[in-house]
Amino acid sequence: FRLPSSALRNAIAEVASAVYTLTDTHGKAVQVYARMFDGQLQYALAARNSDGLLRLGGWRSFDQEPTLSWTAQATDAGWALTGASLD
Repeated sequence: FRLPSSALRNAIAEVASAVYTLTDTHGKAVQVYARMFDGQLQYALAARNSDGLLRLGGWRSFDQEPTLSWTAQATDAGWALTGASLD
């Protein structure tokens, strides 16, 4: 999923905002945050850890629109996230 940086740039402030959420059979699995910092749009990925809590990663700027990629495994209850990255 490509995040629309050009559209977000005018809507995001210094205070971080959630711009994308991915859920699976266990609930919220991934949340992408964006903020403006020193005139640059930055993103951070929060992914669910083994305790079931979202853990926020580091803030990063991208030269191009970043892509959120994920993998999931089919279970009897539905799809379960196995990994996610923001590149």
